[in-house]
Amino acid sequence: MQTKNYSIIYNLLSIVIIFCLIFWTSVWWSTKKQTFKNPTVMLSGTKIFNDKHYFDFLYKDNKTDHNNINIKEYKQILSKHPFIKVFRTSNRYPDQIIIDIKEREPFAIINKNPMVLLDDNGYVMPYNENSKHFNVPILSKFNTASELYPEGKKTLSMKVMDTISWLKLLNKNYPKLYNEISEITLTNEDEINLILTNQATKVILGNKNTIEKLKILQKFKELVIENNKISDIAYLDMRYENQIIVKENKNINEKQ
Repeated sequence: MQTKNYSIIYNLLSIVIIFCLIFWTSVWWSTKKQTFKNPTVMLSGTKIFNDKHYFDFLYKDNKTDHNNINIKEYKQILSKHPFIKVFRTSNRYPDQIIIDIKEREPFAIINKNPMVLLDDNGYVMPYNENSKHFNVPILSKFNTASELYPEGKKTLSMKVMDTISWLKLLNKNYPKLYNEISEITLTNEDEINLILTNQATKVILGNKNTIEKLKILQKFKELVIENNKISDIAYLDMRYENQIIVKENKNINEKQ
């Protein structure tokens, strides 16, 4: 009986030792593989900028030895890139480093020359060929002074930031309505006009209670328009309390 107990204890100790060895080997491997000899670096998730852009950024100061890469150093460099929202690094045996990047994406465009892109937090991004694939609202007649749009930082325009704020809320709650907005125009009286897609329907929001009016606009689309498209309407005037002034396109009745 005593021999049997010794056998059980021995087996348990053996299992514990094996697990400890596996654990410490994993820790050792993880620490050791922070540095690779002649590694292959692979990027994924990029849409706005190509791989060359990111490799140039990684090696621009020539501080990183291409043949002896430390992942911690990589992380420190990439965390400073203004157009990377989040990223993740991983190791793949035997000598690959995988960097998965989530970039800031265009959310609105400032109508100026050259065009200025903004993400959904108001960060200023450069306009390039890949930007054309994003269908986002154009912000017209806002202040276009260059000093208000420092690249890689948040715009300094309070009116633009306010617009981005309610656009973000609109996209979260009513993404279809957000996608129908072609242009947002700021008038001389600081009133907001929306231009919707297709037949350029104008929605006059005014300069107060923008978010509440957008909720009303969504309800109006759902309950009143029904089978007709909102593009069948020439304009909606929502500047007045408790009423919407509607004007249909002249050619609607002709088509019917």
